[in-house]
Amino acid sequence: MAGQVLEDVYDNCFAGRRVLVTGAGKGLGYAIAKKFYEHGASVFALDKNKKSLEALKDELKNVTIITVDLRDWDETRRLVKSIAPIDHLVNNAAISQTSYFEEVDPTQIDELFNVNFKAVVNVTQTVTKSMALELGDQGVRVNCISPAPTVVLHEMFVSPNPKIIQETQKILDRQIIKRPVQPSEAAEIVMFLSSPSSSMITGSSLPVDGGIFTR
Repeated sequence: MAGQVLEDVYDNCFAGRRVLVTGAGKGLGYAIAKKFYEHGASVFALDKNKKSLEALKDELKNVTIITVDLRDWDETRRLVKSIAPIDHLVNNAAISQTSYFEEVDPTQIDELFNVNFKAVVNVTQTVTKSMALELGDQGVRVNCISPAPTVVLHEMFVSPNPKIIQETQKILDRQIIKRPVQPSEAAEIVMFLSSPSSSMITGSSLPVDGGIFTR
């Protein structure tokens, strides 16, 4: 019953709303874009992988796809400005390195910083001009989710390095709920945080991790 109530809320609040999802070509981003689309939103799916975006559009015919490498500051800014205004922004795109600390090199650091930090700042500046603390009195809310590695395992944590595989398995073994977290489950939390049902939640990070950090 509660689930259906939320579904009805989503139908009412997202229909016709303009939603931008970065890293929407596969995995969690794909699931998020699909969920918004199913509730009537006008979805803009951004990714650097054109083939993945075209596969998304084959399934969700009215999605607008945007192919750009988020490391390109100016082109990203230009394309995001071209689709304004945006009502909901989901900064989903991210990369991870699977090297041990002593193996990390400057190129890997630059890649992480450019995609996981600079791109988020760039897209968010272009869409909302600021963040939760500054625009809270104008109705702008900013939250994030912290999904378990199992959500993005195939995209970000697959490695031929046996040490990395072993360490990843240790993380998975810590989950209290003994199954992988699905992208659709994490997408549900994004929907909730984007809806009026979470109207008094801002500046928060919600774990979606099957209880990894509860022990």
